[in-house]
Amino acid sequence: MKKIHTKLETNDFEGWFFPSGESDRCVITLVDSEGNNIVNKVLARWFGKHGCCSLGLGKWQDHTQRDGLHEWPLEYLGRAIDWLKARGIKKIGVYGISFGGNIALMAASLYPDISLTVACEAIDIVMEGFEEGKKEGMSEWCCGKSAFTFRGEALPYLPYELTEHQYYNRIVKSCKKHHELRSRELFQHAEKQEVPENCFIPIERIHGRLLIIAAADDSMWESEKYAMRMDQRLASLPHPSEAEAVIYPYGTHLLLPYSAGRIGPLDIAALAVKLFRSGRKNGKECKESRKQLDALLADEIRKW
Repeated sequence: MKKIHTKLETNDFEGWFFPSGESDRCVITLVDSEGNNIVNKVLARWFGKHGCCSLGLGKWQDHTQRDGLHEWPLEYLGRAIDWLKARGIKKIGVYGISFGGNIALMAASLYPDISLTVACEAIDIVMEGFEEGKKEGMSEWCCGKSAFTFRGEALPYLPYELTEHQYYNRIVKSCKKHHELRSRELFQHAEKQEVPENCFIPIERIHGRLLIIAAADDSMWESEKYAMRMDQRLASLPHPSEAEAVIYPYGTHLLLPYSAGRIGPLDIAALAVKLFRSGRKNGKECKESRKQLDALLADEIRKW
């Protein structure tokens, strides 16, 4: 596996490129702040098995700012696309999980070179951004800034309508009450106000194949509701994509292709879903969802 690392001051991008033979297809994976993390590595192995290169994109970092997801410049992913095209990649896809799914959707709506978009458990709204670190006893807080920017302009966003401490305390209280990772109450609170149209991700601009994946038992946020809303949006608007929403009854907030989540005899996804109450109670059902997702994505990659 070949590591690609470009220093931040070059104004380019940072990521890890995993080639697959002479393949001219590449999927950009958007999982966490580091493109070389374990999930990107297992996804790289999975895509390689199916004849695709992959590029684990590191989350943009400006060392003058705190970590988190805020003011993420979408042209950062565009520079990764340019880098791939310059090296002979003919087909480019994006695969995002959680907030990475939001990045995938937003980027695909801006870059028509993306011909395959897979958004797992994504939100259909540009939300207020958040910061991470240590501040007055908090490890995460809302920051009053958009999650994304494009060409230097902040995108319209839906605010949480909470103070920093209210945001943090709601997460802590919900996790303790339900004995799992959970933040859906934040988004339910935000949507008590009417969502302005310009805050919705314009998924009708996405080209190629669009797969929206969700789990009904997702406790981080209501990914089933967002997937259904995106499906309804596309049904009401003209769009160039071949889109499909797939909702599994179980899977929690960690839907990975089954074989990607295995390292030898160890099923890391089966361990990770135990962070969620449904994963502890419905482990077999979650496993079945991952197997179905594996078959679905393998077929999509074959046809792509």
